[in-house]
This record gives sequence, structure tokens and C-alpha cells, in this order.
Amino acid sequence: MKQKKASAITRMGRYILNIFLPRVCLSCKEDLDYMSDDPLCLDCLSGLEYLQKPYCERCGLPLEFSRGFCYDCEGVEHPLDCARSALIYNETLKPLIHGIKYSGRDDLAKFLAREMGKAYDYFPEIKDIDFVIPVPLHKKRLHARGYNQAELLAKELAKLKGLTVITNAVKRINSTPTQTQLNREQRQKNVRGAFKVIRPDLISGKKILLIDDVATTLATLDELAASLKEAGAAHIAAYTLAREPLA
Repeated sequence: MKQKKASAITRMGRYILNIFLPRVCLSCKEDLDYMSDDPLCLDCLSGLEYLQKPYCERCGLPLEFSRGFCYDCEGVEHPLDCARSALIYNETLKPLIHGIKYSGRDDLAKFLAREMGKAYDYFPEIKDIDFVIPVPLHKKRLHARGYNQAELLAKELAKLKGLTVITNAVKRINSTPTQTQLNREQRQKNVRGAFKVIRPDLISGKKILLIDDVATTLATLDELAASLKEAGAAHIAAYTLAREPLA
């Protein structure tokens, strides 16, 4: 009886709170169910696209046909051994990523990491690791944003999957401009020399999983992987919340 009464009180409290502070779906802007903690309505939740085969075996780029590697990875050696993503970047997911990156919505990390957790077991190739490293932000951007969204995602995912997160082994030493409007070559040049391993003793011989929000050309992840490989890392995989599809 006490549990039912508490539940009724909780529902009433949330109903009253919703009257004064109504929540809307971040994608379609329709009212959310007052008992839901999700930032999307049920219809928009169904619009999230999980990464499914076929995709490039190295970079995880969605492919139209199963062919092993995409054209950019075929016959090319990369510091990053493989990359996978939970979701395909689409119009439903876009406002959530913009929210956590540009609008101070750090509260979205728990939901987004939950989506990463749902897909994590689908990729056994990224599970044989010693620990996780979130892609670091330069101190200027970290100060401006107030948090590193990759670190928030990594820590929430670690809670769900029993992973260990390391944040003091590598830092970003160059304050690079945003990559949003840059092509592949410009992105590679933009992040060259951006990272420095400060705890090589933690890196040597280890299998590491990098965590980031969005993978586009993988220039940032490749550059970070290169720095870690130079410090002696044995294997570097990456797992991102979202993957940009083919243009």
C-alpha cells in the first residue's frame, strides 16, 4: 500500500510540475509525457537509427552494399584500428547532439549514453579493451562549454557496462577551430599535433577504446590514436554516439 501511495504522489508531483514547466520533445517539439524522462517522444524515439551492417569494417561508415572496406579505408593503414558508432546521425538525433555540444544540455548525457549502451554489445570487436579514454577538449573550449561531452558520455557508458575511464593520460595541446565546415584534408591538417600523451606509463601495451560524440572523417580520432600508438598503445578502437552517413 505504501508503494502505491508513493507512486501516486510521485505521479501527482510530476503532473503539477509539468503544468508549470512543460517539457517538449527536442526533435518535433510536441509535449512529452509528464512521466517520461526521455528528451524525445515515442514517435521520435522510433526515428533513431542504429548502425547496422553493411558498414566499413575499419571506420564504421554505413555502406549501401557489403564490400568490407569503404573507398577511403581500402588498402590504407590508419593509426585507429577500428571505429564503431551507436547511431546514424540524422535529423532526429541532430538537436540532441547540438543540445549537449552547444546549448549546455549536459543532462542529455545519461540518455545518449544509454543509447550507446544499447548498441555496445552489437560490436564485440571494440569490447576487448583495458580502459576507455574520452577525446579530450582543449582547456579553452572546456572552460567555455563547462564540460567535455565525450567525457560525460564515457563515464555514463562506463557505469552501464562496467568499464574503466582514464582522463589523465592525454591532453589536447592545440586549440583547433571547429571542424564542422571543413573537408577531410582540412580536418586532418586542423588536428595535426593536437594531442600529447602525458602518462605514457598508463598507455604502453594497452588496448584502448576512445569515446567521442560524432564521427565524420575520423581525423580527430586518427590523430589521437597516432599519439597513443607512439606512446606504445597496443590497439586503439573508437566508439562514438553517432556516425555521419555518406553525403
